[in-house]
Amino acid sequence: MSPDRRGAQAHFLHPSGALYGATVLELPDLSRTDCYYLEACGKPVGVVAQKKSLRTQKIARVRLSGANAYLRLVEGGVPPGHFHIDLALTRLFPSVRPDVNSNRSTIISDISLHLGQEYDVLIFAQFITMAKDIPADSGVVFGGVSAVVSTVNKATIEVGGAHLILRNDPFVQTIDWQLYRGDAVFVDITARCKATVSLSYLTDITGRLMASYETFILGRSLGATS
Repeated sequence: MSPDRRGAQAHFLHPSGALYGATVLELPDLSRTDCYYLEACGKPVGVVAQKKSLRTQKIARVRLSGANAYLRLVEGGVPPGHFHIDLALTRLFPSVRPDVNSNRSTIISDISLHLGQEYDVLIFAQFITMAKDIPADSGVVFGGVSAVVSTVNKATIEVGGAHLILRNDPFVQTIDWQLYRGDAVFVDITARCKATVSLSYLTDITGRLMASYETFILGRSLGATS
């Protein structure tokens, strides 16, 4: 069964009940995008080296507009000042599910303690789209998925995936894509940036990811060349 095709534009949710003071901390609404997993792993910028602290992990089940998700916060451990958030749609865990040990309000309250701190953030996100929606002559898949690249001893060799390294992009570092069952494409993107924790910390990061995804994967770029 093929995965559902969702629009790739970033839509954001202000979850009710998740408050910092009188302001809602934003969570990216992955249920309305092609992204189904997002993680942001931060190392503090401009902070004197700290001693290693105990690693703590909190996981909550949260509701987005069109699906449930797991929100995880990891603090402490290595590197010192480690501040890690990930968000994953629950459909990724059909049988073995994470151990939920917290709730949304508690995690967002803990995240709010980092407001104003700048982090060097390593970002990893996973997406799924349909092969028919990827232009054959644009983005990173110049030849189109399953393009014939050569024949060896009468065996036809096709492109079914790739690991790509971006040298001059200020945000994206690598892109990996893999054709699945001939009609779906799984995409992994790693990126890096400096970001200050704010009420829109996660949605800002997601917005940049979605813009890169549209440019490099869906081919919505004026400057794409093969």
